This record gives sequence, C-alpha cells and structure tokens, in this order.
Amino acid sequence: MKIVYIGTNGGLAETLVERMWQEGNDVYLLSDKELSQKPKQGSLHHFYRTPRKGESFGKLLCSISPDCVIFAGKYYISSTHEEESDADVTLLAQSLRAAAAFPHVKFILLSSIEVYGKTSGRADEFAERAAVSERGVRFIREEQLLDIYRKQHGMDAVILRASQLYTNRPKEGESDILSRNFFNAAHPDVHMSNNVFQPLHVSDFVDAVKRVLDAGNQYVYNVCGSAEVSQKCLYQMVCQHEKLSEQDIQWEDSGCVTLADSGRIRQELGWSDFRNLEE
Repeated sequence: MKIVYIGTNGGLAETLVERMWQEGNDVYLLSDKELSQKPKQGSLHHFYRTPRKGESFGKLLCSISPDCVIFAGKYYISSTHEEESDADVTLLAQSLRAAAAFPHVKFILLSSIEVYGKTSGRADEFAERAAVSERGVRFIREEQLLDIYRKQHGMDAVILRASQLYTNRPKEGESDILSRNFFNAAHPDVHMSNNVFQPLHVSDFVDAVKRVLDAGNQYVYNVCGSAEVSQKCLYQMVCQHEKLSEQDIQWEDSGCVTLADSGRIRQELGWSDFRNLEE
C-alpha cells in the first residue's frame, strides 16, 4: 500500500514512518524537512518537500498515486495554539483538492479532542463540536473542510481525534505536552491551571492510525490515554526528575479541558494504549 504522510518531521512522523514500513507499506513523507532522526532500519521512506502551490501538490500526488493520505500538518503535536498554526488549514485545503482527484484514496485527518470544548462528562464521537480554545477552533475548521469534500466528492475519509501526545524525548523549544512541562518547571508562572489530561504516547497513537487505516469503517474515532494526570501532578513529577525545587504556585481550577471517551476504537478495532506517562 502507498501511504502519504503530510506533516512536520518530528517524533510522530518518525514513529509513523517506521511502523508503516514494518507493516510492508510504501511510505511517502511530505514535509518541509527530512526526518531529524533516521529510523532504526535506515531509509524506509520517500521524502518530498511540501509543494507551495496547489497545482504542484496535485501533480505530486498524481505521480505517487497513493492508496491513503494521512494529514497531520506542521503543528499537529503542539499542545498550544500559535498564529502560524492556522497555515495548517490552508495546507489541508490543498491536500484535499489534490486527493479528491483519486476517489479510491482513504483520507485520514488527525484531529484533536479539543473540538468538543469543556464537557461535564466524557465526550464520545456523538458529542457536538463546540470548542472553547483557539486550538480546538482550528481543528473544527479542518474537520469542516473535510466534511465538505467528503460530501461533494464522496471521499473515503476518517477523522481521528487524539488527546495530548508526547514522546520519549522532550526537548527545549518543542511544543508537545511533555516538552512544554519540562520548560514550565524550570520557568514556572505564579498562576497555573490544574488541568486534567489524558496523555497518549505517539507509539500508541500510531497503532490507532494503523487500525483505522486497516479496518476503520466509522467517520470519527476518539483515541485517548487511559491514565489521567493533572497539571499539578505532572509539574511535581518533572521537578522530581530534574531535581528542581517546587516553586510557590497558586493552582487554579482547570480551564478549557476536554476529557474524551475512546470506547469506540477499543471495542470495534481492539485498540489499547500500553504506555503510561507517569511511568
């Protein structure tokens, strides 16, 4: 199977490329840069720089003739919203226009549980989209674009909404949830919201992508870590790990946080997460 992944060259791309190659697929990475770390098995994929113009995008996909397109975008793993990340909506529009010319292609949009907004209980796939964060609004815009192309062109499409992702390699300057918390522990604010998260390791997330690719027959799936962790607990764990003294912080009630239910993907596709952020 020919699989095209559109996104940045970080930990998620590295894990996905290696997993898809191990499953016997022909993997194409469309990104601004080649993978920063070589996969364990060497060169397992084809790299193309993401085209700047829609016409070039279409020509590139035509030359590849993919069976599946997985769209993450440049800022997917980021745990915050930045103005630059709105460019992902434009990149998705270009990708959808190009992919619509291939009716057999399965299009998987990687989205976020933040589209649900703040809920009193756990949001399942039937919950209304009502984001209360800028990041959630961006993902709603992306999902709405996919809705339009799916209806107008009959695209085989799936939305996979994930909770907060992390890797084993937190780095300064990175924007995933774990990297940001290492930075925040060293440069704490006086006030912090004691949000509750459902962190998900990228390897478990990639396994969910693979199961959706192979057997997913629903339009929307949630995929979340089964172990919840509060911002306060995460801060304390990072301080212990880095041997930092805890600062005097005023912990406030949780802000715009969604807790989601991933029962559908567990029951229908047999998915489970195996990695725990606390461990």
